[in-house]
Amino acid sequence: MIRRIKLEDIDRVVELELSTLGTTLGREMLVELLDNSFSYIYVYEENNIIVGYISYSFDGDIAEMLNFAVDKGYQGRGIGNFLLSYTLSELDDMKAKSAILEVREGNLRASSLYFKYGFRLIHTRKNYYSNNENALVLEKRFEV
Repeated sequence: MIRRIKLEDIDRVVELELSTLGTTLGREMLVELLDNSFSYIYVYEENNIIVGYISYSFDGDIAEMLNFAVDKGYQGRGIGNFLLSYTLSELDDMKAKSAILEVREGNLRASSLYFKYGFRLIHTRKNYYSNNENALVLEKRFEV
């Protein structure tokens, strides 16, 4: 089940980010995003356990994907597909012009998912991550 995040979910989301991404937006930022009318955070629950989440900001034209994670024990079961599809459908309904995101160059699983949903490479940020890995900047344009 997908639903909007609640304050009591934040610690689990931070835990999920750290275990899957190795980094986190941080508890403070996630709390701030809860009250930001331009921010959207959704969690995916299975048996009352948050096993995935996606977050983005949207200014009325362009969405910027902030973070997207699925618990390692639940990967490969379509949860990431479901979260991304849900988000892109919502953005399409809100008449977004485009969505952008960054993904680690070595994260082939995530990249292939994004490409499947129509994202295209628009830029490479060299040595972007703390381990000097490049970030691929991807964009999806919506029919307006």
